Amino acid sequence: MTTTQRVIAELPLEDRAKVEEGATVTVELPDDSTVSATVSVIGSVPVEDKETGDRWVEVTLVPDEAVSEIWIGASVTVKVVDELAADVLVVPVSSLVSLVEGGYAVEVVDGSSSKLVGVETGMYADAFVEISGDGLDAGQTVAVPT
Repeated sequence: MTTTQRVIAELPLEDRAKVEEGATVTVELPDDSTVSATVSVIGSVPVEDKETGDRWVEVTLVPDEAVSEIWIGASVTVKVVDELAADVLVVPVSSLVSLVEGGYAVEVVDGSSSKLVGVETGMYADAFVEISGDGLDAGQTVAVPT
């Protein structure tokens, strides 16, 4: 007899439109390893925390591969990609320089010299930001304050 492992998660009601049954999500285990999982069921009845007023729906996930039994009952983090940018330049947010005239630049380092290059910012994720602008190429070095 085999059993299917499941992860039960609470999806904040305001994020409900971002997740669909059949979607792939990432489950981060307590040891920081990850496993892909598929959203199998999204509850239809919101639950409300009477103390905080937070509302969520219960989501059932099925891991795409078996997870060690040591994690049964453990708290995990579920990550959902709601937007994905491909073939873009990204830099640490801390490398952005605010310009007096408005907007941002990055300091591009070339050997012993450097220059400020104006950038347009795109999506932000964790501590990184998508950038674009004339004079920027993949592989260039940008200065990051220490």
